Amino acid sequence: MRTIDGRAWAGPVAALMLLAGCSGEKGAATKATPPPAGPVAAAPLAAPGPLVPPGPPEGADAVDAALKAAQDFDAAAAAALAGIGKAQARIHAAAGRALELAGKGASDAERPALAARVLAARNEAEAAHGGLVAGLAALKSQAAERNALVEAAVAQCALAPEFATYPGCVALSAEQAPMATNTDALTQRHAAAEAAWAAERARLDEASATLALSR
Repeated sequence: MRTIDGRAWAGPVAALMLLAGCSGEKGAATKATPPPAGPVAAAPLAAPGPLVPPGPPEGADAVDAALKAAQDFDAAAAAALAGIGKAQARIHAAAGRALELAGKGASDAERPALAARVLAARNEAEAAHGGLVAGLAALKSQAAERNALVEAAVAQCALAPEFATYPGCVALSAEQAPMATNTDALTQRHAAAEAAWAAERARLDEASATLALSR
């Protein structure tokens, strides 16, 4: 039964208030606690870029230019030698044709045409010889320029440590021997062609003299 002064309600009311307070604190604690974080994904690694080979050393252009000049000359040497032989053959054939024509008997009416053919043969021989003379002059001029390039490049390859394994220097060193061989071969071939021209010119002179005496 309730008493008038309310003492009988004090116990139960206090217990209810205490229970309500504990329930509120537990809810607040639950709301304040964040959920456990999951594992953090690692950032992907960047793919490695392509390897860039080291560039040629400074001054390599001069070495490459000298190497190209030597290689171009060696590649054309065989054709140049063949060209000298063909020019000699044309000279020899023209001189022989002039002698043959001059030795033929001809009437006064036929002589002008015969003289023109002898002159044409002589002109052909002289033109072929002129080509040989120009070719020898070009050989000497180009050889001087080429040798200067190669000598400067070889000196650079020997003095600069960064050129020790440069492919251009290695190739240039190997190219020197064939270049010298081809230069000597062409020089000697031109000398032989000039010596042969002296004999062929004598035959041409003989043809002209024979034609003149037949008048």
